[in-house]
Amino acid sequence: MTGRERRLAMRLSAEGFIMLIVLILLFLATLVLFQDGSFAWFSRNLKNDVGGMQVKVDSVEITVRYYKSVDGGDFVPLSSPEELFAGMMPGDSVTIRVEYESHAAEDTVLAVRLEPTEDGDSPLEIDGRYYYLATQLKIEETDEFILAPPDDLVAYDAPVPVPVTELGEVTVPAGATEDFEFTVTFVNHPSADQSAYQDTRGCYRTVVSEIAE
Repeated sequence: MTGRERRLAMRLSAEGFIMLIVLILLFLATLVLFQDGSFAWFSRNLKNDVGGMQVKVDSVEITVRYYKSVDGGDFVPLSSPEELFAGMMPGDSVTIRVEYESHAAEDTVLAVRLEPTEDGDSPLEIDGRYYYLATQLKIEETDEFILAPPDDLVAYDAPVPVPVTELGEVTVPAGATEDFEFTVTFVNHPSADQSAYQDTRGCYRTVVSEIAE
């Protein structure tokens, strides 16, 4: 190889390395573009799970953001399922807003539900009785509890299965943004002893959205 050929090879190698760096930077910039303070993300042909909040899509491009309002206050961004019902006491209510931003060419109908996380519920066991926070939380729009209350409204005598809770459907117009909201109230039972629920055992749910069948 002549000196000229060696210099040409070294130049091509350097240019290739620079191009690789540029491609990596462009990729990182694309990732940043689809993230914001509300934990939005871009979904296409896959199931995403960011901070435990999920959206399932099939050939649909949707950005999803989650917010929470406590007792009618301002909405603040959510990032994890632990924040959905954290710190609730009898009489408290929270409203969850799911914001869908469509990048699709057609309207999209999504089914929305609450699913137990991998941790599920963590019942508090006292004297052989099981206290599930979900039995105290009622969805105002459906007038149903996340977990059906026991006969005494407070505790079960044995562990029970944790169900999926259907919330409804939302139509997201093509190229537009649509909100889905639901309100959960910690029901106050004056005739029942709810003092066990002062413990911080949680009701761990994630909001799941997927194409309606």
